[in-house]
Amino acid sequence: MRFLGDGLRGRVRGDEGVDVLEGAFAVVSLALAAERGAWGRDEAVRITGGEYQGRAGLVDVSLWEPDPEGEDVLPGPPGAYRVRLDGALTVEVPAGALRAATPARDPEAFLDVTFPGVWFGCVVWGDRLVRWHAERRSGEWAPLDLGPDPMDTVARAALLLSAALWDAARTAGLDEPSDGSALLDLSLAEVAALVNGTDDATTVDMLERTRPDFAATARVLEDLRALWSLYADVEDLVRRRRVQRLAHVIVVGHQAAGMRLGTDPAEYLTGRSVVRLRDRLADLGPWEQERRARAWAGDLAARLGGEAG
Repeated sequence: MRFLGDGLRGRVRGDEGVDVLEGAFAVVSLALAAERGAWGRDEAVRITGGEYQGRAGLVDVSLWEPDPEGEDVLPGPPGAYRVRLDGALTVEVPAGALRAATPARDPEAFLDVTFPGVWFGCVVWGDRLVRWHAERRSGEWAPLDLGPDPMDTVARAALLLSAALWDAARTAGLDEPSDGSALLDLSLAEVAALVNGTDDATTVDMLERTRPDFAATARVLEDLRALWSLYADVEDLVRRRRVQRLAHVIVVGHQAAGMRLGTDPAEYLTGRSVVRLRDRLADLGPWEQERRARAWAGDLAARLGGEAG
């Protein structure tokens, strides 16, 4: 079966005409998808048949079958979709071999749970924890003093959480396999204990142990260690406390949100029950889906606005 846009495959990128054609095809496809209720870009799907059965991915673009005259597309939904798997491989899948993915059944379709390395995964998870908490539990930020540069405080809190995730994972033996997938079993109570502020020496030791072989974060980690240095001045001490308090509020907020309904809170206080990263998938998955939907809507509006201009 031949779909709209098939004739562009196999042609060399960089030719201005090809760029224009592919851009026009994307705009038309996005507009048709919105008009006919098809899946939009970045919607999560599960492949139910064929070579890639069982794999989850994100819709890249819908593929429309042209009419016999080649002047229009056939009515109804698209005959197939182009789907991105694992952020690298893109495949064409018939519409009948796809179903909508849900956060409960297919969490990996909404959130990456494997990474190029464990530290990379810790950085991603730290960012997720901060962003979700800022959107969904913003009231817990209201009493906090974020200082004259709130974005700097937030960025440092995210990095502190990433360092705590890394250290707790290594202590618990969850730094294997190297793709970071075992981070899902990490207890948030262990992370919270590293950033609770009751003993600065705990945080100092944790930051000293956090020296991943990752050049992109070496400088910012060194800056973070400086806040907990014995030579920190009064201003640094104030910034330290802002960062620590925000990081602790965020991880405790996730603990509270992850507690299972019907479970006695005392179970968590005594450690008989714990909230793990995987317990946050039910909240983080839909949140990520909404974020992608907003991004897709913005992309569609920008493309259509560009065509109109």
